[in-house]
Amino acid sequence: MKNELNVNVSIADRLYAIKVKPEDKTLVENAVGKINTMVQEYSERYAFKDKQDLLAMAILQYSTLLEKLESGNMSDNKRITDDLLYIDSLLTL
Repeated sequence: MKNELNVNVSIADRLYAIKVKPEDKTLVENAVGKINTMVQEYSERYAFKDKQDLLAMAILQYSTLLEKLESGNMSDNKRITDDLLYIDSLLTL
């Protein structure tokens, strides 16, 4: 893709070459930092055989958070839509 940057990131001591939009570079770097912090915290708290176990736990935690956010966003959108439909009905009387 045009205007993408080649960026190397290290996640759980493994290097990945990825392409990101310039405006997303900081977001990606922040995400990598949070993932590595979480992997480090899990490695200090739990016994593990492979870092992939720690990555799986980090992914589960972030996916659960994303589900909560998306679920809350959906209910907010429905409430807003319902409110707008109600206002519309009042204005069209």
